[in-house]
Amino acid sequence: MRKDVLISICGFPLPDEMPAVLTTPGRLYRKNGVYSITYHETELTGQAGVTTTLKVEPDRITLQRRGGDNICMVFRQGEKHYSLFDRDGEPVTVAVSANNMRQNISDAGGQVDIDYSVFINDAHTMRSLLHVDVHSLN
Repeated sequence: MRKDVLISICGFPLPDEMPAVLTTPGRLYRKNGVYSITYHETELTGQAGVTTTLKVEPDRITLQRRGGDNICMVFRQGEKHYSLFDRDGEPVTVAVSANNMRQNISDAGGQVDIDYSVFINDAHTMRSLLHVDVHSLN
C-alpha cells in the first residue's frame, strides 16, 4: 500500500522551549505489516534536500534522514540507541532513549507520539516530545 498524505510534525524540547511545527505532504507506505511515513525536509527546517522516514513497528520506531547528515535514531522503550557523529573533526556520541511511545497508524493515517531523552557523550542533555499526525489526502 502506498498513498499520499499530509503530515504534521510537532517537536517539543522540554521543559520550556517553543514547539517546532511542520506540515508537509508526504507518503504513507505499508509493507509486510510495517508502516513507513516519508517526507522531504524544506528550507524551513534548515535541511532542504533531506528525506525523512519514520518506520513504525509495534515495539519500535525508527527515524532515518538521508541526504546531508545521514541520521538513524531507533526508539524502543527502555533502551538507548547510540549514534556517532562528527562535529568539527571531533567524534560525538549521541543516544536516544524512549521514555514512552504510542502509535496508532493504519492505512487511513493516524498518530505517532514519542517522549524521549537525548544523551550526548552519555550525559543526559534534554528531554523531548515528538508528535506526528498523518492524514490521508484521498
